[in-house]
Amino acid sequence: MPKQLTTFLLVGTASIIFFGCKSGGPVSQSGSTNSQTASQTQTQNSGVVPEDLTFSGTVSGHMTEGRKGDTYVCATATTGPIVGKIGDTDYTFEYRSLGAKGPGTYKAYAQIGQLNNKNLYYGGDSVSLTINADKRSGSVEGDLTNLTNSAQKVHISGSWTCPPDF
Repeated sequence: MPKQLTTFLLVGTASIIFFGCKSGGPVSQSGSTNSQTASQTQTQNSGVVPEDLTFSGTVSGHMTEGRKGDTYVCATATTGPIVGKIGDTDYTFEYRSLGAKGPGTYKAYAQIGQLNNKNLYYGGDSVSLTINADKRSGSVEGDLTNLTNSAQKVHISGSWTCPPDF
């Protein structure tokens, strides 16, 4: 197993254990007005958030919305899995950044994969990740390689948003 993948998996497991029960904060602020639209309320209640992630290469398409995966965590240094459709297929997206300490741009490990499938595309420390001031959204850009066939590549770019923690 490549050293980068081992590091990614160990950091991911530790992050899930450490941050798994951590709440990223309330979905709405106390004292909010009733100015939210029905669509925003429905989206928050369903746990689905807008995503704007574009994929090109072996996996091509656009992920426009996401929800939390089974072992989901949203923290500064690790987020995912976020589950969303690319075409008609559910994929997961997640990242880990060992140096992330708050808003800013970092090098990160990222991966995507078909839900319930071990066919993963991985970007080992070659992905640029920006974390916004809210620490629950940002942007990503980089190249990922299929772990079982290195000739298969995927480029990912766009913006991500953490689904609610509930």
